[in-house]
Amino acid sequence: MKKLIIALLLVALTLELCACGASDTQKPTEDQATQAPSVARQDFEAASTYIESLIDTNEMSKTDQDDENGLYRYWTYSGKEVNNTFSPEIEIDSKKITLGETTVNDLKELGFECEIDVETVQPNTEQGFIIRKDNKYCNISVQNTTEKEQSIHELAVFQINVLTDSGFLDFNYGDIKSGSTLEDVIKALGTPKSNITLSGAESGASIALNYSNIVTDGDLETISTLDIDLPYQTEKNTAVVNSINLSVSQNKIPQETTG
Repeated sequence: MKKLIIALLLVALTLELCACGASDTQKPTEDQATQAPSVARQDFEAASTYIESLIDTNEMSKTDQDDENGLYRYWTYSGKEVNNTFSPEIEIDSKKITLGETTVNDLKELGFECEIDVETVQPNTEQGFIIRKDNKYCNISVQNTTEKEQSIHELAVFQINVLTDSGFLDFNYGDIKSGSTLEDVIKALGTPKSNITLSGAESGASIALNYSNIVTDGDLETISTLDIDLPYQTEKNTAVVNSINLSVSQNKIPQETTG
């Protein structure tokens, strides 16, 4: 009887030790549990300090957001000048493309292969496609602002999206190119009179600049936007351009009617 009791106690002790071992293996230590969020917060704050060392944010309001999706800090421009001035021209593979003017036919003449699966674009509709050259590509969109169906080949480019990834065509936007830093962008374009967004996660921090310009001519409104993304490099305390999205779109302003 004593032997049986001792055997049962040994089994119970063994199971308890196994459970503790499994628990220790499955649960991260306190250091492991807090390391990633702590590092993310440090990178986030370092990136914020970096931004404010290069950009005059005196006319911008700052707000924070901290939730399960990550860390966010927004600088929103509140000054009197609501428009930035920036060019609608960008060089892709050393070829100049002017948004609002360069057509799909022009792209072909510049030597680009246009991967298009439609021949016409419906009224007041946008259509995206890819241009290629030497196994590299770029994202392009055209816009039909008329009330009639139009041939896509005659429509002008209104949006271009490029990345610094090796699979994308080389770009140059007013000397902003692959390898350009936040300091280079601010020297070329000035302070964004729209928004600056800093986002942080375990993978690191990233800076997004938004420039905008709105011009009204009669019943036609031209909206130009420029978005630049720059991942922050903690070890070098710098941020380098990763992507540029440039667009120039036109919209008709609805006319007020009287009853």
